[in-house]
Amino acid sequence: MKNVLLRKGYFAILVDIIAFVIGVILIIFKNDAINFLLYVLSATLVLCGIYKCIKYYRNKHSANDFNFAYGVILVLVAAFIIICMKNIENVFGIIIGLSIIFSGIMKINMAFQIERDKMWRTILFIAILIILAGIYIIIFPNTLILYIGIIIAIYSVLSIFESLMYIRNVNKIVS
Repeated sequence: MKNVLLRKGYFAILVDIIAFVIGVILIIFKNDAINFLLYVLSATLVLCGIYKCIKYYRNKHSANDFNFAYGVILVLVAAFIIICMKNIENVFGIIIGLSIIFSGIMKINMAFQIERDKMWRTILFIAILIILAGIYIIIFPNTLILYIGIIIAIYSVLSIFESLMYIRNVNKIVS
């Protein structure tokens, strides 16, 4: 149980570091950042899709193995992203906002898991700030990319802080 909770915390930190890098890219390369990120996302999806297909063939076509289907779907999603890039660019703020809100909701759950600790209210407060940042991005999707980058960077720093507090309190969760 403890290892699962620690992995959950470390994975959250990894995701937050990636979000921070995305935020910095948006700040530095305001005009070309969204297209660049969509190409990176598409390339990542294609690579994951190819990996899933290879994994399917290595597993001798197991009846319960859906890796080939997942692989094809990932490649198709990547193709869709590239074909519809302009439309996706228009809803980029909404997509980011929803993902930040989802992250904030997950962090509220994490806060309630360590409710016995005196820091749980701080974690809850940070999670609420994260949700508010996501709502702001959804309400103002045409906000300059600069502001979206700043909010993502702030979100990721707050989230990393919260995840570190969560990891520090894992022993209290399992006891």
